[in-house]
Amino acid sequence: MKGAVIATGGELLQGLIQDTNSSYCNKVLVELGFTPVVNMVVGDAMEEIIQALDLACSKASLVLLSGGLGPTEDDMTRDAVARFCGVSLGFYQRAWQWIQERLESRKTIPREDHKRQAYFPKGAVLFPNREGTAWGFALSKGSVWIVALPGVPRELIPLITREVIPFVREHFPQAGGVQGILLKSFGLKESEVNYILKDLIRLHPSRLGLMISEYAEIHVRIVGPTPLVGDLARQVKVLLGDYLYGEGEETLEGVVGRLLRKKGLTISTAESCTGGMLAHTITNVPGSSDYFVASFVTYSDDTKHRLLGVPWEILERYTAVSEETARCMVEGLVERTGTDLGLSVTGVAGPTGGDPERPVGLVYIGCHFPQITEVYEYHFPADRLGVKTMTVKAALDRVRRYLMKTGEGL
Repeated sequence: MKGAVIATGGELLQGLIQDTNSSYCNKVLVELGFTPVVNMVVGDAMEEIIQALDLACSKASLVLLSGGLGPTEDDMTRDAVARFCGVSLGFYQRAWQWIQERLESRKTIPREDHKRQAYFPKGAVLFPNREGTAWGFALSKGSVWIVALPGVPRELIPLITREVIPFVREHFPQAGGVQGILLKSFGLKESEVNYILKDLIRLHPSRLGLMISEYAEIHVRIVGPTPLVGDLARQVKVLLGDYLYGEGEETLEGVVGRLLRKKGLTISTAESCTGGMLAHTITNVPGSSDYFVASFVTYSDDTKHRLLGVPWEILERYTAVSEETARCMVEGLVERTGTDLGLSVTGVAGPTGGDPERPVGLVYIGCHFPQITEVYEYHFPADRLGVKTMTVKAALDRVRRYLMKTGEGL
């Protein structure tokens, strides 16, 4: 079975907004047992949408179409699908009642133009939108089903999960389905992961794929029948070992938080070059108050001395960006917070401030664990945001590796 994805919107064509809907829709197609064969982005014009539908329907049995279901004049998806399928639009009172109640709950007075969202191609299957006012719908043209979805990702994703997936499974039972697993690693380059997994990839080129995620994360995507996926996942885990930190929707900070909570340990941070990003990332995890105690953002030498007790002799002799300063920062941190673990970071985020001895991207991470304090030196070849982000990830990964020593697995 073959599937196609179309995203509509001039803002997508102009590069003003990133098209995340299409990548999500393609992933859903694969998991439902479809092979994606067409992926298009078109403008808001009626003729462009119809031409895209014509091409997609000539190649696929299922077309997922996102965007253009709002109340404005340039929201043309309903009209385009209706014209393409040779039907007229009809007014659906049930949808209009839902839309009015939704708007009123937001203290918004329903206007006449909102009624556009209650018109759908006649004969369509409607999908209520609990997150917004743009309902989705499905309409068949011959043996092909076209599924129209809202363009806002926070509305599209739940609608697909709740309405579209059950609909597709009911109407395409022959498609079967495949399992997909995403394994996440940190600390290796893509070429290094590829080298480690090269024999597996050669044996299963259509089942394994590598994806560069944000800043130094390499993800391994495995897709196929359940028994094969399980076997390949086990082999990948053995080969990559502790470079793998999680799978699926897991994040480094989430994994670290789970381990800290399980072991009943607390943590605090002292930050210079990351400016609070490390603490921010840790506390993005719901329930992080169970283990996160405090953070010091000591950007200047003076605050390093006053708040963390870093001796002036250390700062003057070795400078703020040094192994010695990172060690003093983390030791002063845990003395003041009393936490079981502590992290300190100091470095040159750039793009200015570097020199031959301490270039941009040089970072020291201090780690205080029970009975031991260690400092690690890193060189991150990235822009300012990249240096800060990779510093945060490297610090969290150090904590994860320490906590994993007791045998906690993925």
